[in-house]
Amino acid sequence: MSSLHLSLLILAIAVLIALYLIGRHKANADRPKPTRKRRKREAPGSVKTPPHAAEAADQMDLWKKAPGNGATGGEASGSSTGFDEFGVGQPRRRGEPRLDPILTGQRAAAVTPEPVVDSEPDLPPAQPEYIEEPAMPAEAVPPEAVAEAPVPATPEPPEPPTAIDEKIVAFYIAEREGTYIDGVQIHRALQSAGLRYGDKMKIYERVASDAQGRSKTVFGVASLLKPGHLDPAEASEFSTPGLSMFLVLPGPVAAEQAYEDFLETGRELAEALNAQLYDTKRAPLTEALAAQLRTEVQGWATDNE
Repeated sequence: MSSLHLSLLILAIAVLIALYLIGRHKANADRPKPTRKRRKREAPGSVKTPPHAAEAADQMDLWKKAPGNGATGGEASGSSTGFDEFGVGQPRRRGEPRLDPILTGQRAAAVTPEPVVDSEPDLPPAQPEYIEEPAMPAEAVPPEAVAEAPVPATPEPPEPPTAIDEKIVAFYIAEREGTYIDGVQIHRALQSAGLRYGDKMKIYERVASDAQGRSKTVFGVASLLKPGHLDPAEASEFSTPGLSMFLVLPGPVAAEQAYEDFLETGRELAEALNAQLYDTKRAPLTEALAAQLRTEVQGWATDNE
């Protein structure tokens, strides 16, 4: 930058500062200066009047100058001016509102009710009158006819069926030396004793016809090994340590007859299989024990058959 340019820049800045100071001076000259009031010096011993008392006096002056208050300008009493010692004035009385006669007449005309015309009240339509006819006298029934009328007999309820206690007699057949019995030998002995294989339970059974001619099981023979099946198709591959025999009463034949057949078949199978017949306590079945079981079956038959 050349010295000429620098001189012009400084000159421009000086002009701007001068213009700003001149404008500021004119603004201060046009603003009005506040006047300060000098407070009067009060004489010693005078009472200083508080500002709120002066305002209350102004209000009292306004009340005195108001027309129709009944007070003169020279009276300063609270009772005559209507202000109390706190500068509170009396409430103004509101006069009666003045109504425009034209509007009053229009409003009265609008409010005037229309004359009510007496009319007959609406009555419900007359209902037709029904004349109750006298009931026809019932024909007199002679007491003899009532007494002779048959009374249906009440059927007696059927007696509930008497519950019958089941009785089970069981034998075991086991090889004398404690060895397994061959399956082919077992099936041959069962068939020779007249027992029939049952496909439903897969055991051998004594079957007889009941009173209705239906085939029923009297007693059954099963293997001691679970599930007790004695399938003839598996005879060659089967062996068991013994057989289980069970008689369930009641059955298709009399209890004593079923027991005798059951006992005789057990002895026959034990002899054919070179085995021993036992009771449920695994004691050999002697004649005394067989007789005891026979007595029990007879007693059951007496109570239930």
